[in-house]
Amino acid sequence: MIRPIEEWRKIRALVEKGLSLKKAAKQFGLSYSHLQRRAAVEGWNLVYRGRPPGTDYPDGTRRAEMAKEQARRDAQQAELLVEARVAVFDTKKAELVAQKILAQHKAP
Repeated sequence: MIRPIEEWRKIRALVEKGLSLKKAAKQFGLSYSHLQRRAAVEGWNLVYRGRPPGTDYPDGTRRAEMAKEQARRDAQQAELLVEARVAVFDTKKAELVAQKILAQHKAP
């Protein structure tokens, strides 16, 4: 169904005033993906309520929490890297020992 431009202007105005795309799609009988695509193509000014993920709390605690979590991940990554290097070294050492043993048994 082709909608008149006036209806699209009305939908856009409601969305730009704060109506979510999901609610607008349901209210006007549109698919969410179509409405989302049209909003992106036409550059609608979407208004979201609440704090977007990843932004800081007013007292700055979110940034500190994110820094601690990143430091924990970095430490875990470094530990895994050390373990991987030790495993490679141990494997090479085991291979050399096995070669020595085989060389001793081959020589009569």
